[in-house]
Amino acid sequence: MKNLQFHEAANLFPLLEGKELDDFIADIKENGCLEPVELFEGKILDGRNRYRACESLGAECPSVAWSGDNPIAYVISKNLHRRHLTTSQKAMIGDKARELFDERAKERQADSARRNQPQSLKVVTLPPSEKSKARDEAGKAVGVSGSLMDHARNVRKRGEPEIVKAVEEGRLAVTKASKIVDESPEVQRRIAAAPEKKNVVGWKTKSITRARLEKLDAAVKEVSRLLARPALQVSIRDVKNGVKEVSEMVSELLS
Repeated sequence: MKNLQFHEAANLFPLLEGKELDDFIADIKENGCLEPVELFEGKILDGRNRYRACESLGAECPSVAWSGDNPIAYVISKNLHRRHLTTSQKAMIGDKARELFDERAKERQADSARRNQPQSLKVVTLPPSEKSKARDEAGKAVGVSGSLMDHARNVRKRGEPEIVKAVEEGRLAVTKASKIVDESPEVQRRIAAAPEKKNVVGWKTKSITRARLEKLDAAVKEVSRLLARPALQVSIRDVKNGVKEVSEMVSELLS
């Protein structure tokens, strides 16, 4: 197989490295590549590690063309169930996906502009509603709320690389990291390098914990209030959103 590039959607998830990659290569060597890599636009959309393993072994890597219409959502759905990710890690992946969804929205608008005004050279800028739609689309794909997506965006845009890496590796909750980015670069790097523990920041733990528990209690009461209403007056979407919010808060408290 010729040298292939990785599709930008595939790069939402990290590659296997170290012992995990060595074990994977050993498995491919023993059992062969049982599942072909999937190609889209001439690039690998799914199966980067299979391709790398086959390449290192000098073996042929089978491939098939992918013919769907949403490569970003496809990559996310294929990889989320393969990996044990925290809510914070999902939010960080979701924010990367958000940028790709933004690009797709710009392309759709540019296509529409070209159809309506063939001679127009106007630069396409997404309105706020489209940007919010991309955020929600990405959040839905990875299964996190819009608020966590905003925390992830804040961390990725303003945080030091060490802080971003700590969240992506599951060592730091994205909500904590979103506060830490207000600190100096030196403080951020020191926090990121700290041993993994419940209170990485070292701030006023009791007051923070109480505030978070009060927020969780309020969310639980809101879900209970919705469930107590007559069935015809209950919005299933509101209940689902409430349950998701509670679940995320619990995950963050346990992280």
